[in-house]
Amino acid sequence: MLTALGTFLNTLVVPLTHMGTAMQMNLQAYEQAYGPGGYDGQAMSTVAFNIFAGPWIDQLGQLSVGLGTFLQSTVTFLIGLKTLL
Repeated sequence: MLTALGTFLNTLVVPLTHMGTAMQMNLQAYEQAYGPGGYDGQAMSTVAFNIFAGPWIDQLGQLSVGLGTFLQSTVTFLIGLKTLL
């Protein structure tokens, strides 16, 4: 049972890590495109998105990477627990 749970959790790690990494790269690309002074002539919705959603995207990306790391640690713990049992 523990092995099956570990396998299931390990299956979730890769997509979550990729999602987090992609979101972090998207934020970097967005900041490079609309860096300081890059808002001149931009629509207000673009400015608002960068100010309010940009940090949220970064936090969500970090959360996804952290969750992937947590799942890897959980799998390692379950494997160790299985070994002890």
